[in-house]
Amino acid sequence: MILFEPYIWSSSYLISHCQPSYNSFILIQFTDTKQGSNLFSGTIPIELGNGRLFKRGAKEAKLLKFFRMSDNALEGELPQFNNFPFLKEIDISSNKIDGTLPISIGNLPALSLFYVQNNEIKGTIPSQLGNLAFLKEISFGNNQLNGSIPTELGQLDTLERMDLENNDLEGSLPSEMGNLGLLVVLNLTNNKIEGSIPSEVGSITTLEVFDVSSNNIIGSIPSEIGTLTALTALNIEDNGINGTLPTEIGNLQSLGSLDVGKFV
Repeated sequence: MILFEPYIWSSSYLISHCQPSYNSFILIQFTDTKQGSNLFSGTIPIELGNGRLFKRGAKEAKLLKFFRMSDNALEGELPQFNNFPFLKEIDISSNKIDGTLPISIGNLPALSLFYVQNNEIKGTIPSQLGNLAFLKEISFGNNQLNGSIPTELGQLDTLERMDLENNDLEGSLPSEMGNLGLLVVLNLTNNKIEGSIPSEVGSITTLEVFDVSSNNIIGSIPSEIGTLTALTALNIEDNGINGTLPTEIGNLQSLGSLDVGKFV
């Protein structure tokens, strides 16, 4: 990738973009591409969310495709993301960001990767995420998110990875998850998820990792789990699951890790 014509907006902001002949895009990157991290601190200016920090204003802001700020010491809230029709990736993982996830995320039609793990984000998961037709990966682990998993996430038929581990999420696992026909990883460990494992999970035939350990799940293991022939890791330990282990689990020829713990 060729980057040139850089702009320094403060001691910690580097914004670069390619000329139109290089399939024009804008990259905002705080992460050190050689060392893998920096120690930038302070808050993320709200002006980044509305394009006012760009040299040519909103016209140039529309070209933004990558918003990378991982592995720093940034604080405060996330900006509202407005008028970024080509934004594909947001990565602010491993900072000290608090506040909530902005509902404006649902207005980013090209977004495919959304990483905010390892922060101090509170509040609920916006149902507006269900609007993102090209979303492939969401990683919200190790935050303080609460509330239930929105049923609208079941509309993300391009989603391949959902990491929501180590939060305070509650409510039941939506049956709509069965619509996620390309999902490979579903990690919900260490939350407060209740109810039973929906039988619709058996429809996610691409699933390789299913981890709902350390929650408040009850009921029995649905026999439909046996249809997940791509599954390599199944972890349901530390819950309130009862009954017996379905014989259909014997169909999981790719299974390399099975953790069921002690049944009630």
